[in-house]
Amino acid sequence: MISVDTNVLVTLLVREDDPAYGLVKKTFAQRFVYIPPTVLLEAEWVIRAAYKWPRADVLSAFTELLELPNVQTEAWVSKALDWSAHGLDLADALHLAGSETAESFYTFDRDLIRKGRILEGAPSFFEAPDV
Repeated sequence: MISVDTNVLVTLLVREDDPAYGLVKKTFAQRFVYIPPTVLLEAEWVIRAAYKWPRADVLSAFTELLELPNVQTEAWVSKALDWSAHGLDLADALHLAGSETAESFYTFDRDLIRKGRILEGAPSFFEAPDV
């Protein structure tokens, strides 16, 4: 299995005219590929900022990519993508989904608490530390 960096993922998803695109596409077709959650997070930022893709399109592309039988990431990432599609910022969704084994999630972000508490399957373990 190989692991990929953000530039490889961005090339696959948005740079069909890049000379490296054929190699990247072949690699994803022939190898087992691990995509770290941090790479997804950075790629989402790059694709939205530099290529002006709507958030829903980025999340859809990530979901399709992660459904390929030879592509893997952390098990909780699909939950984070779903939560992001339902209103959470992808970074917040990844933080929250990746914290499922914690007893609580401390944040000062009241909007995250409000949105997170109404998501289906989201843990209700938010705590806002008193200041």
